[in-house]
Amino acid sequence: MNNKKILSILVAISVLTANSGNMVYALEETKTEDTSVKQEVTEETTEEITEEAPGESEATVIGSGTFADNLTWTVDDSGTMVVEGKGKFSNISAGYNSTLYDVKRIVLGADVEVTDIDTGVFWNCRMLEAIEVSGENEHYASADGILFNKDMTELIAYPIFKNNESYIIPESVVRIAEGAFEDCTFIEEVYITGNVSEVGFDAFRNCSALETVEFSEGLKEIKSGMFGYCNNLESVNIPASVEEIGHCAFGNCVLLQNMEYRWGTGFVRSNAVCNY
Repeated sequence: MNNKKILSILVAISVLTANSGNMVYALEETKTEDTSVKQEVTEETTEEITEEAPGESEATVIGSGTFADNLTWTVDDSGTMVVEGKGKFSNISAGYNSTLYDVKRIVLGADVEVTDIDTGVFWNCRMLEAIEVSGENEHYASADGILFNKDMTELIAYPIFKNNESYIIPESVVRIAEGAFEDCTFIEEVYITGNVSEVGFDAFRNCSALETVEFSEGLKEIKSGMFGYCNNLESVNIPASVEEIGHCAFGNCVLLQNMEYRWGTGFVRSNAVCNY
């Protein structure tokens, strides 16, 4: 092989080697750029997810007021009312505030010392679904969002907008307070157990969906206005223990067709069923 051919071969090999090195470098550089791009995309995506992920937001107080000198309430934008302090739970309507209408939940903590609760105290809370009381509260209790005294012998308030169609009064209850169920929107059937001996005035007034009421033995009196304006009430079973039915106890119960009296029922006013 002559010198020219050898020289040509050596030159060709040098060129190929140089090009190969450039190609490897180019591939490595491209790979590095791709990795950088992926890292940038990953970082951007992470930042976007972090920005879009909802964080924990604190409720904002939108209203406040006073029941008594040392018993106050605040309402936040979730519809929760928190009661704090000590004193009489007087009628909310006395200090009416438009924010009360949308209250869904009322909370009484362990340190709240309510000395008394007025009749119809929650009347302006038209969307109320639950009343909650701390188990450590010494004066009141709640079960299934319904307010009772501490030993649950008295049912004090059933939330107006509680979405239950049927309710059985607990066996521990001996008294249902005045206006306890007044204006309840959804309840259709109420079963009053035998330990209940007293039901307050207007206890079921204007329960627009109420159709049936069942009393067990034990109730002594159906007081005036107890079922006034229950426009869908069709059936009431009155036990023998009832000694008196008061004035317009079933006032404006326009659909009431079946009022069953047991043999022992005593004095019934002639206008027990009336139109106001």
